[in-house]
Amino acid sequence: MPSIDEQRVILIWRPGDARYLRAFVRGIHPDGFFYGEVRSDWPDDRIALTVEGSLSAAENQRLRQHIRQVQTYAEPERLPPGNHVGLIGLGPLHAPTLVLKQPTNSITNPALRPLWHQIVETIEPHLPLNADRTRIVRQ
Repeated sequence: MPSIDEQRVILIWRPGDARYLRAFVRGIHPDGFFYGEVRSDWPDDRIALTVEGSLSAAENQRLRQHIRQVQTYAEPERLPPGNHVGLIGLGPLHAPTLVLKQPTNSITNPALRPLWHQIVETIEPHLPLNADRTRIVRQ
């Protein structure tokens, strides 16, 4: 299996406590380039925006280090059964290796929670979200 530094990172989550907002980063490439979309399903304001950009070398390295730390936890702690609202995957989009599943808007394992937040907080500043992360900012 290739090292995490050679793989695409896939992230899905709901920014903040947003019930109607979803971010789907389809790929963070080894060089830090990423692409995906942010979707708002507010009843009065449905919108989807394609996003792309680049993480700095330091951000990319930090994000991947946090994922390595997540991988040190036992699989039942990282991959609870059932549906999920967020996840971290590695590899191709059509068949990723799952690293973490988020069953609710909050990671239930208290040891994994700060790592999850550090991962999404690395990419969120690059996405078109308002300050409280509950709405998409139209550009």
